[in-house]
Amino acid sequence: MTMKVDRRTFMRSSVAASIAAVNLQARTAASPLPTGRIGRVEISRLICGSNPFYGGAHSRDLIYVGKLLRQYCTQEKIFDTLELCEQNGINTMIEGESLSVRYRKARGGKMQALAMVMLERKDVETGRTLMEKTQQAIDNGVVGAFIRGAEADRWVQSGRLELIEKFLALVRKNRLIAGIGAHDRQVPITCEKAGLKPDFHFKTIHHDRYYSALPREKRRSFLVDSWGPNDHDCIWEQYPEETIEFMKTIGTPWIGFKVLAAGAISPQSGFRYAFENGADFLAVGMLDFFVKENVEIARQVLSDPEIQNRSRPWA
Repeated sequence: MTMKVDRRTFMRSSVAASIAAVNLQARTAASPLPTGRIGRVEISRLICGSNPFYGGAHSRDLIYVGKLLRQYCTQEKIFDTLELCEQNGINTMIEGESLSVRYRKARGGKMQALAMVMLERKDVETGRTLMEKTQQAIDNGVVGAFIRGAEADRWVQSGRLELIEKFLALVRKNRLIAGIGAHDRQVPITCEKAGLKPDFHFKTIHHDRYYSALPREKRRSFLVDSWGPNDHDCIWEQYPEETIEFMKTIGTPWIGFKVLAAGAISPQSGFRYAFENGADFLAVGMLDFFVKENVEIARQVLSDPEIQNRSRPWA
């Protein structure tokens, strides 16, 4: 059976879509995405994360999603996404696998990068150190670097705070901003108490009002597993209220991540919760078709007087 489309109906819908697109462009031009500062670096309040580019889907029990993302995210598609980010006011990305270098060379983009420095299993097996990987990121021209949460979680658990101190010193020696990533709230608490003052914390923040969230009575610290949580990939901010209360006590800029609980929370809900509860910037993994919508939602949330006048001062 063939559906017959009325030409006038089709034209009206096309015109409506065109008007909506023009209105979005006008709002974008009239209301740029707000920025803040970490040290001397000006950063858009919304940052482009990179996990989806490499199949990091956190897709719970949907085992095909990571492969699907890797098939979709060709190098050209990733570059298209970064171009869209720049066109919509996002000026910073999370660096992975020298991505910013390749992007600038291929497209001439101006996107600045914060390097997430990590030790993968292959690095451990080959003896490659985190300091070597940090230096490589520095040589790639990033504006800052932070330790991935998995590493910081392990180091705090094992009492190896000198490794975090060494990392911060190396990054700052090169006059870049230095951060500490974390899933567990004990990481920023312990580091701040020990006098390890990063230029920013890169800490998870999201509410637990979604269907697949692990029940509170079953949650445990991430510090019990050396390679991350073992909770069926359901939750990355185990105790959001405690994180929020602690971050109110320090003035260190805070980049929130996992704010959408890996796709379980809508941007409208996740962005508002993170911004109103103290996060200064949000690192959000996004594909090309999410960019404009995410930026518009972030812009709307940030324009709300209640958010602008929140209790924790803005960076």
